[in-house]
Amino acid sequence: MADLPDSADIIIIGGGVIGLATACHLGWRGAENVLLLERHQLTSGTSWHAAGIIGPLRATMNLTRLSTYAIEAFEPLERDTGHSTGYRQTGGFWLTSSDDRMTELKRIADLGLLAGLDARIMDPDQIRQRLPMLETADLTGGMWVEQDGQANPVDVCMAYAKAARSHGVTIAENSPIATVHTKAGAVHSVELADGRTIRCRAVVNCAGAWARELGERSSVAIPLQAVEHM
Repeated sequence: MADLPDSADIIIIGGGVIGLATACHLGWRGAENVLLLERHQLTSGTSWHAAGIIGPLRATMNLTRLSTYAIEAFEPLERDTGHSTGYRQTGGFWLTSSDDRMTELKRIADLGLLAGLDARIMDPDQIRQRLPMLETADLTGGMWVEQDGQANPVDVCMAYAKAARSHGVTIAENSPIATVHTKAGAVHSVELADGRTIRCRAVVNCAGAWARELGERSSVAIPLQAVEHM
């Protein structure tokens, strides 16, 4: 395991895209004494095999604003680090063969327009004009989102890591966590699998598919459940 400090103001658990983005943004905001702990290597959880689909439009306005910001962050991230994220705006189709889902897509498209995005409902003929190779006979329709795109997940993570380090964040790989200790209702320290303890004032659980398990070890209910991808 890596050489680690005895204490930190903020400890981030998890070296995937969420943990690294959190570390980067804390660094950008001037936070000091921030430590990120990853149990294996950076991106070795679910981030390394993600599809890299970047879509700003979500089912609610708050999630749409958050996802839109994620795209806006790529430019300053690349400028800050000189590291490409692989991001390209390609546009994207949301397709359906269900009338109920089509009703939902119309609602989401209206939300996208309110958020300033270019979201258009299309019938099967319009979709086929855009994608002649696609079989559309069984489609009810779909939605085109101009701002949809794709990035390289590992490149995004490495850019976040580089930016975080350049702004003073310490990143330690091969540092699995056993539990988070509390005292008087507040976070007190993090105990590593080898028994070492690091005092801290705050912990950010970015363990992804393992976030619920980590929370259970500290008697904290995390409302997430990992399931097999279809």
